[in-house]
Amino acid sequence: MWTHVPSANCSSPAYSFEPSGKIGNQLSEYVHLLCLHQQFSINVGLHPKMWNKLRIVFPHLSLPIMTEGCIRHLSQRKKTLAEIRTELSRGLSASSLLGGTPCDPFRFWNCRQHWRKDLTFSEPFQVASVMRTAHLIQQWQWLHPVALRNREITLVTAHVRRSDFTYTLNRRNYGQLMPPVYYQNAFHYFRERYANPLFMVITEPAERQWCRDNLAKYTNDVLVVDDNNEEAEDLALIASFKHIIYSHGTFGFWGILLSHARTVVYPEKSGNPAENRYSMHQFFDHIRHNATLNHGVNFVTVRQT
Repeated sequence: MWTHVPSANCSSPAYSFEPSGKIGNQLSEYVHLLCLHQQFSINVGLHPKMWNKLRIVFPHLSLPIMTEGCIRHLSQRKKTLAEIRTELSRGLSASSLLGGTPCDPFRFWNCRQHWRKDLTFSEPFQVASVMRTAHLIQQWQWLHPVALRNREITLVTAHVRRSDFTYTLNRRNYGQLMPPVYYQNAFHYFRERYANPLFMVITEPAERQWCRDNLAKYTNDVLVVDDNNEEAEDLALIASFKHIIYSHGTFGFWGILLSHARTVVYPEKSGNPAENRYSMHQFFDHIRHNATLNHGVNFVTVRQT
């Protein structure tokens, strides 16, 4: 699978990312590295820790794995992605280990033809998503009256990002976590258009009770997914849906990028002029009305309040 493994001494300029964060962050790091290789024709490779994390989920990764010796050599020259891009644009090149968790949605979208094959889920993950969805539907059917069980349903997933994301939002003045009314407005959008939508809510374990109390308590068509699967399995599940409700974060964003979604619902701009527009929301704003960019995906905004 690996066509080239850089030598331990890194005799030619070489670049890699020090893996940081969870799977959404590391997918961003991988694609930034791939885009650097495509744009500047430079020698890049995967940190062994990143390779170990991603290879089971995505078996078609095209970037080679670097040796531990090469990584130790690179770690003496740690730089940010912005610094590397500036140097390469000036024709300079020196081996470096990149740090941080950059996420540039515009760049990801523009070079998607380069990473689409790399980031194809393994067959076991794809099969598991189909089976898991069927099991969740069955679970929902048994919780509700017989009259609901045999109806043809439209599946919608909602990724609820809360928990520690408050810090990120506050640090960049992006506003607050999405309140319950945002998700209710998103549900309403689909209820108006489909006779029998079923909303599968995916969130981190610590936020499932919040979702039950605020999103699922008084309705028959919202199921909080609580089968305790791994984050990569949740990502594959989100990516398998045709209709996705997005809040914040790289995890849900990559769920959209890896999907073949027909509809993506996200928050409209708040009425507070002092707030910055969240970067992913800015990106969706940019492509939603441009048919040459959105590839037929219907990007829809709903109110946060």
